[in-house]
Amino acid sequence: IKEWLNGEPSESNRPALVEFFHSSSKPSTDNLTRIGSYASKYEGRLNVVVVSKEERGKVEKTLLPSPRKYHAGLDDGTKTFDNFNVKYVPFGVLIDGKGRVVWFGNTTSLDEATIEKAL
Repeated sequence: IKEWLNGEPSESNRPALVEFFHSSSKPSTDNLTRIGSYASKYEGRLNVVVVSKEERGKVEKTLLPSPRKYHAGLDDGTKTFDNFNVKYVPFGVLIDGKGRVVWFGNTTSLDEATIEKAL
């Protein structure tokens, strides 16, 4: 991540949900409410991170309205998108506390039972 808009996650060994975002995608912007609810519900147990490859001025008004419990970061070019082979948004990756990917796909189909298993 090149730049954090609202602070970097403090617990690196905590399970994480990484949501890939683009402001031109209506499903991606609509999904922020769901992602925010996960961040609130699992606060202290799950790092929720939204990653965009767009410039700060393009996304900060969308990603930073208060109160957001997730961390928002700007990709370094497309490195993070490329490392996770992201081809569409919304796309998410759920990582357990040992750094293993336990789920990936369209986060509109992610359910809480899957998140609970990763915790």
